[in-house]
Amino acid sequence: LGNSPRDAWDLVLPAKSSSNFEFCCLFLMIATPAVNDDSIFQVFGPLFLENNVTPAWVLEEGEDGIANRLRALGRQTMTARYIVAAARNWVGMPRDYRGLSNYLGVGPKISLVCIAVCFGDDQGAPCDVHMVRIFKALGWMSVELNMEESLVKMETEKEKKGKTDTEYEVARASIEGWFPKVAWG
Repeated sequence: LGNSPRDAWDLVLPAKSSSNFEFCCLFLMIATPAVNDDSIFQVFGPLFLENNVTPAWVLEEGEDGIANRLRALGRQTMTARYIVAAARNWVGMPRDYRGLSNYLGVGPKISLVCIAVCFGDDQGAPCDVHMVRIFKALGWMSVELNMEESLVKMETEKEKKGKTDTEYEVARASIEGWFPKVAWG
């Protein structure tokens, strides 16, 4: 195919005009962190082609059914839990990445990518662990954050989601400060 599945989602996702496009985009993003690119085509091509993947369909399949369909990807039990939770709470794709980040298993990176793909709106620069490592190695961000600020932020984030994204937020803020908005996507 020549393209990375992450750069050719239109080959596995339903058409953008489909009523389930936004939900399928979120489903795909929740299920594919740390997944081999070829597996995306193998799993999601048939999944989206052979099924009308909607929140109702996901709830009908349940966690076990979704986990079985995602077995080839690994992490299927946790991923299925996140996808079923998204289906239970689905009222449409929020237009703001912060609203989408409130879904279980959905952080800022997934939210920013979904909003950009679904609405063409780059609300921030998606950042991942690789970018954090690169920025630290190049000295573009501090290896040690201000300890007091970091602890306050960690406690706030723990209460909100049970995890901390401080390094990602620092790296993302750096990207957004260095590059114009047109480059964030």
